[in-house]
Amino acid sequence: MLMVTDRRRRVTLLVVPFLLGSLQAQTPNLLFDGVDDQVTLPNGVLNDLGTGPFTVETWVRGTEADQVTHPRILSNRDQIDNGFMLGFHGIWGGSAYKMLCLQLDGLNYILINNGTYNGSILDGTCHHVAVSKGLDSLRFYVDGAHIGSKVLQGNPSAATSALSMLVGNDGPDPQPFQGNISQVRLWDFVRTQAEIQADLNYSIPGSTPGLLGYWELNEGVGQTITDETNTSNGSLGSVGTADVSDPTWINDGCELDPLHASLEQWNAPSVLQVHPNPAQGQVQVELPEYRAPAELVIMDLTSRTVLFARLSGQQRTTLDVSHLNESVYLLHLRDGKTRRALRFVKDP
Repeated sequence: MLMVTDRRRRVTLLVVPFLLGSLQAQTPNLLFDGVDDQVTLPNGVLNDLGTGPFTVETWVRGTEADQVTHPRILSNRDQIDNGFMLGFHGIWGGSAYKMLCLQLDGLNYILINNGTYNGSILDGTCHHVAVSKGLDSLRFYVDGAHIGSKVLQGNPSAATSALSMLVGNDGPDPQPFQGNISQVRLWDFVRTQAEIQADLNYSIPGSTPGLLGYWELNEGVGQTITDETNTSNGSLGSVGTADVSDPTWINDGCELDPLHASLEQWNAPSVLQVHPNPAQGQVQVELPEYRAPAELVIMDLTSRTVLFARLSGQQRTTLDVSHLNESVYLLHLRDGKTRRALRFVKDP
């Protein structure tokens, strides 16, 4: 047990080191039942995108045999030939598998047998899927690999008159998804393959430039679904209170690392600082503005928590890291919706 002292305010915090080994708790995920489950989110993000460029990303896990013909992942359609819908198209055109599909203004864009992936994405394991829309084409990705492109017809729009967009279902033609959906992200630009690959395995800050909506779907309890960009919170089900269309919280979903050490904005001096770095005995942590109560966590490169502190509003804190082995660590500040991190080195 360690004592963490804020020398400026002379506040002492209780810090408990944890050595969790391989027994790290899993992140909660949502399980959609394939009957009527959905998550309801405000439609403003897709409306703001309109006819402009975008990238949509998410993690999914499902089995082909469990699915309806055209299972939905994300939709804001107000009628069957209008708006945006990401999902899977049923077997068609000689395909052997359901195909990742993006529909815009009623036109389905698919790659037979999922393009160069040439297999089932709904194989019972977790897969990251992404589609980017440029001026004249769509690019499809599975697990960070580019599997093919499609030429756009006309100038389709993602905007509709619908008040909500749905995760796991579709309003005009309900065909619900069965399985896990998590880490839904909407960007206002065409992300490159390198950008998609860089953070598909990580939880990222809601303040990341170009990120318009980010729903991790990992709250674990309750009805509220948090938008990490602080703009478009939603809820389980269709009515905002518990009902039969609520997906179920489980601890057996698609697991991500909680931190991404390579995001440049996390290392910006104005965001979070550690002095000295490399560290030896004690370090001074300069914190950005945040909402108390908050948590300060140090993790090693296996995402194992090695130090934990609860904060109550101070902007400068002293940490004793003398017990840490020589290595690289991630210092993580979180106050509920805001997550910031910094990589530092521990010397002998």
